[in-house]
Amino acid sequence: MAIAGFASAALRADLRRRNWSSNVLPVRIVEFEWDDGNELHFALGHGIAPGEAEEVFALAPLYRKTERGHYSVFGPMLSGRLLVIVFELKGGGIARPITGWDMNTAERRYHRRQRARRHGS
Repeated sequence: MAIAGFASAALRADLRRRNWSSNVLPVRIVEFEWDDGNELHFALGHGIAPGEAEEVFALAPLYRKTERGHYSVFGPMLSGRLLVIVFELKGGGIARPITGWDMNTAERRYHRRQRARRHGS
């Protein structure tokens, strides 16, 4: 298994500066775990490159814990594309992306409402 970061250096630096532990995640994410399996699944199954998935973590993310004990992150890419990324939180602040997709209408509505709530609107 290889660990590689595909996001730009600026995005990775922003990710490290953020405090992910503030009532959202129990640990700070410092790296992403990609291998041929999950990278191929994202690319062929969902049209998402690793760097695109990583952008969601760096740009105004919203997190939810899933019923299976994983986490999902809802957020935008720099291009404005809205994605949901499901990931496993591993030791040492490593996030292993499992799957992802473009937000559907209900997920966009959830994302919009949660962002408004977060910003006091």
